[in-house]
Amino acid sequence: MTALHARVAHHARLTPDAPAVRCGDLVMGYGELDRRAEAFVPLLRSLGIGPETPVGVHLRRCPELPVALLAVLKAGGYCVPLDPAYPPERLRSVMEEVAAPVALTLRALREGLPRHESAVVCLDEHDAPPSGGPAPRPPAAAHPQALAWASYTSGSTGRPKGVMLSHGPLASLAEGIADRLELTPGDRVLQFASIGFSVAAEEIFSTWHAGACLVLDPEESLADAARGPQQRPSTVRADARAAQTSQIVTPEPAP
Repeated sequence: MTALHARVAHHARLTPDAPAVRCGDLVMGYGELDRRAEAFVPLLRSLGIGPETPVGVHLRRCPELPVALLAVLKAGGYCVPLDPAYPPERLRSVMEEVAAPVALTLRALREGLPRHESAVVCLDEHDAPPSGGPAPRPPAAAHPQALAWASYTSGSTGRPKGVMLSHGPLASLAEGIADRLELTPGDRVLQFASIGFSVAAEEIFSTWHAGACLVLDPEESLADAARGPQQRPSTVRADARAAQTSQIVTPEPAP
């Protein structure tokens, strides 16, 4: 089974200009996504990130989110999403539970992090690698049982409980969703679930498994984001497996 980040690297080598992420007017190809993520790997490893190491990802839907997720996996760690919309006490409980040595965020969101001992990396304080630069190194292999994602839900007691996903099962799930929905590189998939839920991982990695484009936009513009310019309203169908949140968009050509 191909590791989650290796699948992105595969598309980056074969079709570097194919769109991997759309956020508003910004479109990031697979090659650029892979380069941007790779640029953060040395920093993460210098901060102690390696196999089975948790990394807090305190980001909304923005261009930095997919870069951060991919960088963590490339460095060997696993992603612990910290939705900025969550109450501070819930974020504090999760951070205390996982004891992540690093938290990734933006300058505008940094103050929303509760008091913690993690090193904070603001992704927008680091320049993006130049386009056309050297290709990233071949991705390191990931053991199928190595952790890739940890989502924390409130649980029946009100205290967040972790749902741990390892590379093998998550990669198999992503492949199964992509195959069942017959996703192709020409599709755009609207990332709909809160980043704090495991469904978000299904949406993101099934899209990238197929080489399709992940659409990220704030909640108030989710429906409009999936429409390209000069297009009539898109045909949208829901992925029932992913809790009816993944939206696959097939644009119709404008007359």
